[in-house]
Amino acid sequence: MPRPESPVDPHAGVVQLFAHDLRLLREKAGCPPYRALAQRAHYAPATLARAAGGREFPSLAVTLAYVRACEGDEEQWESRWHEAAAARVPEMRVEPDRHSPAESEAPAQPEEPKKAVRSRIRRGRLVAILAALFLLAGTTVAVVVTAGTDPPQRGKPPVGKAEMVDIHTAADGTVRAWSNTGGFPEWPWSDPVSMVLGQVDPALARFADLDGDGFDELIRIAADGTITAWWNDRGFPDRPWHASVIVGTASATDPAGIHFADLDGDGRDELITVEEVVRAWPNTGDFPEWPWSDPVDLGQAPPGHTRFADLDGDAKAELITLGTTSGTPVQARRNTGAFPARPWGTAVDLGPSHADPERVRFADLDGDGFDELISINPDGTTSAWWNNHAFPDHPWHASVMIGKGWIGDPVSIQFADLTGDDQPGVHTR
Repeated sequence: MPRPESPVDPHAGVVQLFAHDLRLLREKAGCPPYRALAQRAHYAPATLARAAGGREFPSLAVTLAYVRACEGDEEQWESRWHEAAAARVPEMRVEPDRHSPAESEAPAQPEEPKKAVRSRIRRGRLVAILAALFLLAGTTVAVVVTAGTDPPQRGKPPVGKAEMVDIHTAADGTVRAWSNTGGFPEWPWSDPVSMVLGQVDPALARFADLDGDGFDELIRIAADGTITAWWNDRGFPDRPWHASVIVGTASATDPAGIHFADLDGDGRDELITVEEVVRAWPNTGDFPEWPWSDPVDLGQAPPGHTRFADLDGDAKAELITLGTTSGTPVQARRNTGAFPARPWGTAVDLGPSHADPERVRFADLDGDGFDELISINPDGTTSAWWNNHAFPDHPWHASVMIGKGWIGDPVSIQFADLTGDDQPGVHTR
């Protein structure tokens, strides 16, 4: 028989009351075991049990998954979650944001467009307030509401769902992009839309969040190592890119060795090169000005087989080695949070390497802050393994097909959060 849950006192505080009410919802659903709930919610049983344990406040994603598995009212519980989270604010110690963007930090643009942007921001703040009062449910078209230009609060990096982009540029510079509807592990994509990137070699294109607003910038690497970035001005699915700025010069001889990942959990991606030695430039938060401080060396890793992804949901990317030969294990080193000192823990095996490194991706497909494992398969399908939150143990659930009918260079397929769809002022309907 399953062990009974420890009692929780609903009068002991906000967290305990919230957990108590989650338990009542489960009782109303017939007290299904957590293993059964896990199959419906796509979260580990232990994660769901902790949500109703009364010791920690669950994330919104976990809460809604719990409610959905119990056939509760998600819209009502989302409102309750926000109320409870707000009630907890006085009890939480939040480190103040030391970076306050000045007017000059907006991307360079003519005076008239500046006025238009400021007007849009003012309107956006009003709409964001109204949107907070009228939460709309649904899963088809993402509607972006600009809520202002302030970066996210330090220590609370934004979390969103990655779009899929096929960088096979047409003659006019457009590519295909699929907006993430939030349906993962079911089919997560809307119909493809055309998005303007301009002519770009897929092997030289990257997407990364350089300013911490939850919207990934477009980055191109030139043959001479010059790194150019286009600020994401939240215009997806139309052309979402603002004027370009040069943000770096990399000495890596192979562009495949240039990466971007958040190593310190502040929501802004660092610039990383891997040429036997992993070297990282901390992101100072000054984008669109030069955003990097002096580089630091973070140890050795094999070029071409190294990736960075957040496997444990703490907003800091782990170091992942895909295996240099067929059948060798995928290894990951947990990010301990010591960056800019060397942040990697002891390597753990995550299972045998199952694909050509060029066909492997990591991206958050469901917006829970844990990156999924993705494979671009030779037969034209794309598979994804849901991250079941078990890292450093084996973190992958059974695979599901999230794409089909695509044949070509796997480098062309990339994943990036272009819509900031889990950010304040961004909703789906």
